[in-house]
Amino acid sequence: MTYEVTIEEFVLQCNITHCVSVKGDPNSWASPDDYYGYEEMEFEIVSGYTYDENDLIVDIGKNGCAAVAEKWAEEIEEKLWEQVAAEREESCDYDDRDYDWEAA
Repeated sequence: MTYEVTIEEFVLQCNITHCVSVKGDPNSWASPDDYYGYEEMEFEIVSGYTYDENDLIVDIGKNGCAAVAEKWAEEIEEKLWEQVAAEREESCDYDDRDYDWEAA
């Protein structure tokens, strides 16, 4: 699924390729991840743009997307998690089950 994320002066189209959120189980001592739960996400920036000094849109291209992804990966992932969480809250059939989603 593709989401739009704004980081600093960049507007990015991000495709989530892998997303897992597992709730912790306080009865499990197999590992800290089993006990506390965990989240993991993989994404790619498929396109992005910024504005020049004349407020015209400038495509940042593949190399620019890669540079932004490297520099701002944690912030981008945080904003993506916010959007995924908002979608889950809007879903009327959501319950407390583990959430495991793979984008096609």
